[in-house]
Amino acid sequence: MLALLAALLVSACSDANPDAVRVKTDWWLSESAAGQEFNVVVFTGSSDCTSFDELVVTESDDTVTIEAFVESAERDECSADYTYQLEHVRLAEPLGGRTLNGCVAPPDGLQAFDLPHDAVECAARVRTDIPALQSDN
Repeated sequence: MLALLAALLVSACSDANPDAVRVKTDWWLSESAAGQEFNVVVFTGSSDCTSFDELVVTESDDTVTIEAFVESAERDECSADYTYQLEHVRLAEPLGGRTLNGCVAPPDGLQAFDLPHDAVECAARVRTDIPALQSDN
């Protein structure tokens, strides 16, 4: 059976910064991802040095991979705040039994310090402890 591949780009408005570097960042679910639509919380890091860039969603018959990106300004000093952004994901087909991948940023990416990064199952990585980001959907 041929794999169905679809890419969904969800972009956010951000000020263009010529010194910014695009890096992959952590994300987690804010709710169950059993259906076709769900929300993810993207770790955006320092509010004065990073900004959300986009989600890239790739689907196949067996997997759904979501990659989150931020633009990070290369500065000597950044605020130590811990910021997030809620993003809506709409799949071409319900997640069903497909494996959900991509929630952990690589070591050279932007990693949330209070989340595990070893042997992570993305579909089980649900955080409901951030009430300000909960969606009405």
